[in-house]
Amino acid sequence: MADQQEQHGAASRYDSYIQFLGTGAADCHDSPEFPHRLQRGESAALRIEELGGKNVRRYSSLYIAPDIVVDFTSHDQLRAHDVPEEWIRHILYTHAHPDHFQPRALLRLLHWASQPINVYASPTVLAALQFAAQYEWDPPVANFRVRPDWPRQFDPPPFPVNPGDAFAVGSARVSAVLANHQIDAANAILAEPALNFVFQRNGKALLYALDSAYFLPGSFEILSRFQFDIAVFDGTFGTRDIDPAASGHQNVAMLEDTVQQFRDAGLFRHNAKIVASHIYSEESHADLANLLAAKGIMLAYDGMRIDF
Repeated sequence: MADQQEQHGAASRYDSYIQFLGTGAADCHDSPEFPHRLQRGESAALRIEELGGKNVRRYSSLYIAPDIVVDFTSHDQLRAHDVPEEWIRHILYTHAHPDHFQPRALLRLLHWASQPINVYASPTVLAALQFAAQYEWDPPVANFRVRPDWPRQFDPPPFPVNPGDAFAVGSARVSAVLANHQIDAANAILAEPALNFVFQRNGKALLYALDSAYFLPGSFEILSRFQFDIAVFDGTFGTRDIDPAASGHQNVAMLEDTVQQFRDAGLFRHNAKIVASHIYSEESHADLANLLAAKGIMLAYDGMRIDF
């Protein structure tokens, strides 16, 4: 099923599509730890490196043509998939974990961009961005020092996003919902508000819902107002057994439950593309893709494009 959706040839920014700039979880090839895992000879890392191709995953990020990126972490991701930096006008962030948010990379992009770039994120992410603009780590003194090279004010100012907000981003209408991530379930403590996004454009709807376990009731109530042409769900742990109450992510069993919940509520349009992304690197792409295809779910890979 995934191969049927693969687009060939160079894309134009004016084509109507999404492209996965990265589909990996925190342990993927972008992780500083990955080279050490290879050096230690860990079997999972060695196997993925040997298989190559669609098994090589960068931090999860999405390009929505013509001018939107979700979770920009690296200039290399744009260049690897032929998305020029000058195309980017809007960047949205789901949360402040380093596999989704690299403030120094964003600061470099904002500093050198030839065009204004709007940033949309939770107040937590924006506070982290402001901190990175003000301070840098000084190893000899084991403390931060003030950065002399970055203005304290951003132009244009970043746009704060809270769960439940709906707002315009370029030609799209975006709705934000609270993800089930970074929550101490036993004590009902929300450590950080992670966001999932709905994008509406030209009569179509896209759900981008990574880094979430089962949907929170209030979030599902908001999502029930939509019918989706594309739905991208978290599939981090693949076939691994996990504790649904503690993971903040999903495995295949949880993903099946979530997809069935959406199907029962009639939230998928006819021929909707149901996609799993944010995949742990110990899973073989081919093995997991075949398993998910039998359940009507596509497995994303870096560079995959889908019409939108």
